[in-house]
Amino acid sequence: MPEPETRHAKPASNALQSRALGCWIIFGRTNPTGPLSPHAIWQNEPDWTNTFLRRDFARIPFSQPRRPKIGNEILTKSGLTLGKPIPNAPRQGARGMITDYFVQPEDRPPLCAPPFPYDGPRLDLSAVTLVIIETMLHDLAREAARHCLQYADYGEVLLFSDRSIDIPGAVLSICDEAITAGDQHRVTKFFLYGPWLDRVKTPFVQLLHWDSWIIDPAMWTSAFLDYDFIGAPWWYTDGRNVGCGAFAIRSVELMRFLAANQDSFPYYHPEDEGLCRHYRPNLEKAGFTWAPQNLAPQFCFECSRTDTGPGRHFGFHEVRNWPLVLPRDELLDRVKMAMRHQYLHRSGKLAQLLACAPWVARHLVDDALMSVRKAS
Repeated sequence: MPEPETRHAKPASNALQSRALGCWIIFGRTNPTGPLSPHAIWQNEPDWTNTFLRRDFARIPFSQPRRPKIGNEILTKSGLTLGKPIPNAPRQGARGMITDYFVQPEDRPPLCAPPFPYDGPRLDLSAVTLVIIETMLHDLAREAARHCLQYADYGEVLLFSDRSIDIPGAVLSICDEAITAGDQHRVTKFFLYGPWLDRVKTPFVQLLHWDSWIIDPAMWTSAFLDYDFIGAPWWYTDGRNVGCGAFAIRSVELMRFLAANQDSFPYYHPEDEGLCRHYRPNLEKAGFTWAPQNLAPQFCFECSRTDTGPGRHFGFHEVRNWPLVLPRDELLDRVKMAMRHQYLHRSGKLAQLLACAPWVARHLVDDALMSVRKAS
């Protein structure tokens, strides 16, 4: 298949691309802050999706060493490119594999967006406290909360941050220095064991990450609150598969039990893997319950889905799924917002997003080159 035409002239140097975008993790073969780590090289993707990236940008680094190559044994179904499960490099606390990289074409509606605008009543989530802990990605957290509050009335919205974020109705608590340092371990320990739990008045809490939100409010059911934990399913087949912590709803009783028994349930990273896989058997003996496998996908999806066609999910998690839930123009605006944060470049999350929507890179290059021309 011939190479697709690009809508811009190839710049004279990769350094120009890097300066124009301020985004060394996507473009360029030199890095102003140190050498690039080519942990992932494009191969075996259908030409219509990634020829442009393979030709002009040979390396897209991921955050973990020895990330495998993306796109092996690609198949195409209903206009969607679906990757086979990809094993992670062995490391402490590894998630085993990242499954199902869905490549969203530019000319198709987002695969997991609702099939029609929601015109139902606002959701009564008065039994749930929405919890947001954010000290780095303030603007992205604001947008994630906006999506949720557009559809739902929570019992309370608790915001823990180093400064105010424009989230309607949120009760702000300024974090102490240990949290504002941005250390993910400190943030997670604060969520699991912090004194904020004493302030919660509802029987459930929902932790909202900046890359998760409500996408299809029609999928809500009160059955989600019949359990002590419900989150996106993973890929395991051993009966301990319901577990993604981001966007998950947890009972306050479970949270307080963990905080009161830290010796038996010490901090584990990732915390959702510790809770939902390692600690789950003993917690179930103590009377706590997890949502069943057949209900969890309706609540949320993260790294795997049950089909390759249009799906219906109440919510989602992970930046690489943005192309599946955001319309084209809104996706481009959100990616540009994300590119302002160096943390996202270092983490490799933007590179993962481009794996699922390679066409986004073309638009970023076009915009960047236009800015360079205007400035010159």
